[in-house]
Amino acid sequence: MKILLVGAGVIGTVYGAHLSAAGAQVSVLAHGRRTDQVAEDGLFARDLVSGSETRSRVDVVSDADQHCDLVFVSVRREQIQPTLRALGPLPADAPLLGFGNNPAGRSGLGGLSNRAFLGFPGVSGKMVDGVAEYALVRQQPTALERSTDSRLTEVAATA
Repeated sequence: MKILLVGAGVIGTVYGAHLSAAGAQVSVLAHGRRTDQVAEDGLFARDLVSGSETRSRVDVVSDADQHCDLVFVSVRREQIQPTLRALGPLPADAPLLGFGNNPAGRSGLGGLSNRAFLGFPGVSGKMVDGVAEYALVRQQPTALERSTDSRLTEVAATA
């Protein structure tokens, strides 16, 4: 599966690294210094409880209209609308997974509700020198909207 990751902060890095390690072809949409670092070093996540590390080489791409099977958007809630506007046209057959704190729900996904899905991460952490240091949140496991779409089922199996 080809995934376009939009947002390479803690959440995007953790899930992007794990999805890539599980066999997905992950590309990160270029945006500033963080994605320059990702282009050079890849996505690197460290579980602070178990000590396990996941590092994945990924491509950094400059536009969102490349072919992909899923668009994974993981940005802060105040960045959702500007990010969706900046994405421009997305592949018509690729669902968008809005992953994070989005109190507006589907209506906050900019008119993409017919092919958009919601998810909430089950990890918390911080970026330290390009590494997403994280811990699983037992009280809030990763949650994805139910779907029969096999692409979301694959993400759910990895998350």
